[in-house]
Amino acid sequence: MNKFYLFIILICGLFFTSLIKNKTREVEKKIRIIDREINYLDLKLSEASIEFEYLSSPEQIVNMTQDYLGDNFSFYKNDQINILNSKDLFEDREFNKITKNIEKN
Repeated sequence: MNKFYLFIILICGLFFTSLIKNKTREVEKKIRIIDREINYLDLKLSEASIEFEYLSSPEQIVNMTQDYLGDNFSFYKNDQINILNSKDLFEDREFNKITKNIEKN
């Protein structure tokens, strides 16, 4: 009788081991797929940042302005540029909300 129970336990152990092994393989396949996607997206991000650095370089901007904007293009002078901080923007938005509410009433 002890041999029968031992045999049943051994068969159950083999069955559960194969189930766990199959589930582990499925999880490993999903991990590999996700890892490939991460590598692909990382490559795309790297390419995009290199392209951004190239296109936003001052020399490239000057070349593009000459090619696409023509001779009429004039640069802003330093006194024409206003520096805004986030507090100013927030206050402007709040002011606009308040004035819109007043206009509705």
